[in-house]
Amino acid sequence: MVRNGKKKILKKGSEFEIKIDYDKKIEGLDLIEKMVGRIFEIKGFEVSRSTNKGIHLRIRAKSLISIDEKDIIIIQLLLGSDRYREFFNWLRVKGGLKRWNVLFKKKLG
Repeated sequence: MVRNGKKKILKKGSEFEIKIDYDKKIEGLDLIEKMVGRIFEIKGFEVSRSTNKGIHLRIRAKSLISIDEKDIIIIQLLLGSDRYREFFNWLRVKGGLKRWNVLFKKKLG
């Protein structure tokens, strides 16, 4: 990613990672892979368990257009990632944190 003021731009052809947190097991992961594959060149697709009920989905992709971190958050949200997680990701981006796209292995509290 390249800094443009505070905003980081991911240039066309760069690789990035989409990280999605689902609170429950979902059907149709192949559909999600197809949807993402229409927009980005998929380099890897990994599903792992997050909590007793949920799963994490990591998709490594190559950008076919220029995007920024906020675009990645919107993509994750549209693909069904937990809305609270994406809100906190957005706050991390606004705050300038380098590690903003975080997946936790267990819930706190």
